[in-house]
Amino acid sequence: MLDQSLLQSHFIGRDGFRWWIGQIPPLSSMGKQVEGGGWGNRFKVRIIGYHPYSEADLPNEDLPWAQCLIPTTAGSGAANVSTGVQLQQGDIVLGFFLDGDNAQVPVILATFGRTDSVPSTTYQSPFQGFTGFSGKVSKNKGVTSSIESNEVKNNSNPSPPGVSVEQAQQLSQRVGYTVVSESEAIGDKVILANTVKNTQIDKITVVVKNLLRKLKKLQGNIAKVRQAIDKAVDDIVTMCNDFVGGMFKFFIKQLQKILKKGLDLLYKLVFAQVFAATGNPIIAHAAGVAAQQAMVIPVKLLEEAFGCVAGAVIQGLKSTVSEILNSVVSNVDRFVSCAADQFAGSLLNSVIGAIETATELVDALKGVEKLLQFFSDFNVGNIFREAIGLLSEFGVGFACNQNLDNFKGLVNEWTIGGGSSGSVSSLTSSMAQSYGAIQEVANIVNSGVDITSVQQCFTDALQFASPPIINIFGGGPGSGASAIPIFGNLVTNSDGLTTASIIGVQLTNPGSGYSFPPFIEIVDDNDQGYGAVARSLINEKGEIESIYIVSEGENYSVGNVSEYSVLNVLVEDGGDGYEDAEVTDSLGNPYDSQIVDGRIYKVTPLNNIIDSLPVLSVISNTGTGAILRPVLGSPKFTGELQISIDCPI
Repeated sequence: MLDQSLLQSHFIGRDGFRWWIGQIPPLSSMGKQVEGGGWGNRFKVRIIGYHPYSEADLPNEDLPWAQCLIPTTAGSGAANVSTGVQLQQGDIVLGFFLDGDNAQVPVILATFGRTDSVPSTTYQSPFQGFTGFSGKVSKNKGVTSSIESNEVKNNSNPSPPGVSVEQAQQLSQRVGYTVVSESEAIGDKVILANTVKNTQIDKITVVVKNLLRKLKKLQGNIAKVRQAIDKAVDDIVTMCNDFVGGMFKFFIKQLQKILKKGLDLLYKLVFAQVFAATGNPIIAHAAGVAAQQAMVIPVKLLEEAFGCVAGAVIQGLKSTVSEILNSVVSNVDRFVSCAADQFAGSLLNSVIGAIETATELVDALKGVEKLLQFFSDFNVGNIFREAIGLLSEFGVGFACNQNLDNFKGLVNEWTIGGGSSGSVSSLTSSMAQSYGAIQEVANIVNSGVDITSVQQCFTDALQFASPPIINIFGGGPGSGASAIPIFGNLVTNSDGLTTASIIGVQLTNPGSGYSFPPFIEIVDDNDQGYGAVARSLINEKGEIESIYIVSEGENYSVGNVSEYSVLNVLVEDGGDGYEDAEVTDSLGNPYDSQIVDGRIYKVTPLNNIIDSLPVLSVISNTGTGAILRPVLGSPKFTGELQISIDCPI
């Protein structure tokens, strides 16, 4: 044989291939390798037939290191592309020796999946099954089964769903076991960068939104609540620094124009007064110039005051933000958008108030009263509020002075796990239609909202849960579309509360001017329902033609429930090879279908009444691949309506 001959090369790939099966010992035997202090993807391994069954003969700490080979789809780590190795203690692995019969350099190729026959006990001795959980890998609170298995069985642990922590808690109450969210970040908001709108205020608002959500998860954990609030304060202060600086730059620029014009008016006033008294233009001119020169020092003092006031405001930002933020937190029993919006308004007005009352600025402005006397409408606070509006509306350098009206389709916000959201203003507007108690940030700022305004926000604990609303945004310059959700699959829990899926969306206004299908956002201000996804179609007129449901979701609070029917069927894909086709749905309703060139061209619903989202299917002896989407709305009956009446004889 080759391995017994003198021709053995001891070169990997040319001599015999020696494979093996082994077991990964407890992670505690691997020292710093599993604490981030080692190198590579390495595990100790006890190999059957090579290593003794007794730790007394060969301790786990003295076992050889086995390097893990990873699939090409996992990435090597180059360009920061990689997927971590998922092996745990107790796993049975398959491998080979790089050094052949010397058997000193093992490499792990793969692992055997665990079955529910493997005991989940603590480690006893080599080559016996034991738990994969350890001090390094603790048992997740959402693991409900004591069996560690990758088999698909009734007692297998379900995969974490893509819902928020709050929704996972609600699910847990319904299903009777602990449901863990796929990620604690689901539901958090992220502001997207753009070249048209300064997003500083939006970012501040989102920090507050995310904080309010996080505090709901941390109920009772005072230390973590304090830590979360402190982090939010630091984040907001950092964002405010640049914005406050921009406000001062705008104020100084506007004040320079005012003072320059004031100097000119002061000269003219003094000239006129002296000329009227003396009749000598030379003397009048000299008096006017002298009056202007007398303003040099006061203007210089005003200029110096700006730096002191700006520094004092920025230095006091932390305490201001902390005070207002704690006020918001203490007054908000549940999350709604207006709480975050009103925080932004309160903060900016507090900053403006601090500037207006700053002693250095007040005294410096008194020194130039002779120049400001010509401007009866001069108001420090109003100029700063104007600065907020301009800084919020335009980006820096790239907007080309284009108004936001030209960017109604701008996606300004992204919800993790939920996709794109409408801009803050459009979402706020939608909420206002529902509750009548929410204002846009710009209105809040201009109206002088103070800290106590947060209490006016509709944030009390609800006696009843409000139904979701439909937010339509994007689609180019189009606007005006509105819609309401259609509820189905009603479920009443033990408390008598009814929840539902959103099985359709009924247009109440098709809008106009859309150049591409706008986004459909299903907004649940209670953060209760989840999973509903809808899409729109537009016609050649730029109107929304229909909205169909991709995923109906569940657990939404129920609004008005009426009778609905399938109004239309969208042929998303006509398939191929159809010679005959019978279209029906999961509720047993019939449909008429037309076939053109082997593809389903049109499907027409017949009379039907539905209470859940029907799934359409095509029965055919030939064709395949058709995808049909039902569009729901108020019933429209066509043809003869058959009514059966039972009459007593």
